[in-house]
Order: sequence, then C-alpha cells, then structure tokens
Amino acid sequence: MQRTGSTHPSSEVPRGGRFRDSAGAPAQRIRALTTDLWYTVIYYRPTDQLHVDRARDRIWTDPLVRAGLPRARARRELRRIDAWATRLEVRGRTPSIFEQARRLEGSTRIPMDGAQIAEALDGLIARSPVRIAPGASRALAEIRQAGVPLGLVSNLLHETGRGARELLEAFGILGEYSVTVFSDEHPWSKPGPEPFRFALSRMRVPAAQAAHVGDLSYDVIGATRAGMGAFLYTGLHRFEPPRLRELALAAAPGAPHVARWSDLPTRVLGPG
Repeated sequence: MQRTGSTHPSSEVPRGGRFRDSAGAPAQRIRALTTDLWYTVIYYRPTDQLHVDRARDRIWTDPLVRAGLPRARARRELRRIDAWATRLEVRGRTPSIFEQARRLEGSTRIPMDGAQIAEALDGLIARSPVRIAPGASRALAEIRQAGVPLGLVSNLLHETGRGARELLEAFGILGEYSVTVFSDEHPWSKPGPEPFRFALSRMRVPAAQAAHVGDLSYDVIGATRAGMGAFLYTGLHRFEPPRLRELALAAAPGAPHVARWSDLPTRVLGPG
C-alpha cells in the first residue's frame, strides 16, 4: 500500500487568504492550514462503521476469550477501557493502542500483545470501506499548490499513526501534508493546544497566521487554545452520532462553518 515520490509544500512565502474572527473582523492572513482526519478527510458510512466496530471489538476480545474469559465479560472489560480512554482524551492525552493493551492486561490478568493488536487494527482499516470526503483531495491539492503548507492533527484510539499514514498514502493524499501529528506518537492530544503548536513549529508559521479545520469540538477548542483560527467542518456530520454533532456545534458558536471541501480553498486563499 506504500507508494514513494510524495510531494511537499512549496518553500515559497504563501499568499494566503484572510481569516475572520467571531465578530467578522479581518484577522491575519492564513499562511498554514491544519486538518483533522476522521470525518473531516476520511470517513465511514454508518453501516460500514457498525461492521468495523464489531470487527474491532473481536480483535480486542478474542485473545481474552481464548484465554478463558467469557465473551460477555471480555466485552465489559473492553467497554471499561473505552471509557477510561475517553476520560483521558478529554484531558488532552489519548492513550495509544499499546497503553490500552497494558491497561486491559492489568484489569484481566491476561497477557495482551499490543504489537499484534496494533497490527490487526491497522490491517482492519486498510481493508475496510473507508471513503475520502467529497472534494477533499482536490481542495487539499489546490491549497498546497497555492503555497499554503498543510498539517494533519489527529487523535487516534483505534489505529496507529503508521496505519493512518498508509491509508492516506493509499488515497494519494499523504504527500499534500508537510507534517502529520498523531496522538499515539506524542504525550498529548486534542483538545490540548500542544499538537497544534508542534505542527506549526514544523511548518514555521505563527499560530495567529494559521487555521485548523475539523468536525469536532476538540478541533475548535484545541486550535483556539493554540491561538489559531478554526473552521468547523460540517459536511460529514450526518454520518456521526447526534451527540458529537451537538457538542461540536455548542463548542463552536463563533467558528465559521464549512459544509463542503470545495468551498475551503476560497476561505483559505481568498478570492481570485
């Protein structure tokens, strides 16, 4: 699935557009853009998500069942791990698959091979019906070719950064990004500001001249905490649980909404 020859953003000074703040006043020009991954750039349809969720649960619970734990007990233990991971994520530290495996091993006293589970979960997303958001590929290319560097900032609970990069490479869009920041490779995650600051440090762009686009409250809150502008992407909200949509809309009352990727280049680069 890996391909070589990826391109990278131009080193020339980007022209950028102008980001408007919550009051509608012109702010600094956008000289860098970061994006979220799931349900911003790529997504599942609900029925596909259901099948993937079931397969993911089996990857975690099958080793427990083989070791003698009843399936119902194995599922309860997995739900506890999910709840623990969610609590940590709210505080800006998303646990990696390896951390989740150690936690599950501690609660069940059954050895869990984190590397094997990570490989299986990455393989699951590689062969599952992931889709790219309509217009995303073209919009990313247009923004990057105009000289605005792109970064990707994503929390990962169910795959590794390596698996996510391979997926993006398969879609032919990994090369549009000059930096990718995945939570399993760092000690912090959204909604903290650190992953955004790390990405901008690699792109050498001040936060006040950058913006982020993502679908969740974590995206808007984290980018704002980092001093960036934020666009709330609503184009795939219909595929997400209603509660997530409600939280995102409540957290971003002043953030500009973007419903279509085809609209984003003009919002970032300005007209003309």
